[in-house]
Amino acid sequence: MHFRNGQLLLSPSDVTAFIGCRHSSALSLAVARGEIPSPASSADAELLFAKGQEHEAAYLAGLRAQGLDVCEIVLGSPDRAPSPDDWERAARETAEAMVAGREVVYQAVLGSDRWRGVADFVLSVDDPSPKLGAYSYEVLDTKLARHAKPAYVLQLCFYSAEVGRIQGVAPRAMHVLLGNGEWESFRPDDFAAYARRVQSRVAGFLDEPRETEALPCEACGTCGCLERCEGWWEEVDHPTRVAGLGARYLAPLRAGGISTGAALAAAGPDAPAGISAEVFAKLRRQAGLQHERDITG
Repeated sequence: MHFRNGQLLLSPSDVTAFIGCRHSSALSLAVARGEIPSPASSADAELLFAKGQEHEAAYLAGLRAQGLDVCEIVLGSPDRAPSPDDWERAARETAEAMVAGREVVYQAVLGSDRWRGVADFVLSVDDPSPKLGAYSYEVLDTKLARHAKPAYVLQLCFYSAEVGRIQGVAPRAMHVLLGNGEWESFRPDDFAAYARRVQSRVAGFLDEPRETEALPCEACGTCGCLERCEGWWEEVDHPTRVAGLGARYLAPLRAGGISTGAALAAAGPDAPAGISAEVFAKLRRQAGLQHERDITG
């Protein structure tokens, strides 16, 4: 995300981030506003990116080996971020390639209003369309996972809606090429309404951001903001630093007056409502061990 002429521009990757961790969305907004520095990519994120590029390149090579007519859309250059003019040119070239009937549009730039993104592949199919004639297009993204995730489907819905706008009819299918070489296909119509609602929620949250809290989640492993969050957890002695203490226990603990790891270590044996006595006893023991380590080394 970034601002242009005072408007916050968004992409499908912002939807993915929001689904994974709203706090990361809030931090990305702070970066876009210039309030905090842009985080460095984690080693895990860079490795996944490199592997993803290899997977995508292998599929592209296979398409070219079949003799298919591939149009590659180039956005910006390696030494600088794309400018607004780059985005507009690339989106225009994508639409022109589709009108011209190119069999494959690689790195297709799609968008309207405040949303824009880059689809890995837009593939020509024999289904007729009002604006293009005897053919139309469907979207395919390459992913390293072995099963399609909800975030992938939401991304594909955005791209499919934009393809539908260009060709005058929604694609009948959208596809994910998984890391194990298998395809998973979906009907855009089955998910389009939900995708629009999620996009609206994301835009609403970022236009009028609400306070968020850094909490450990599955997205932490590849999040560039993890170091910032870890520093805050240590600074405030956040309860989730205690091994085994998931976010689901935070509300009961806080309702019981326990808001730090040290407070949990010093708590009496009575478990707060919503946590079993057995679980609470284990958390207290673990908090005590970690608190002892913190103060004695």
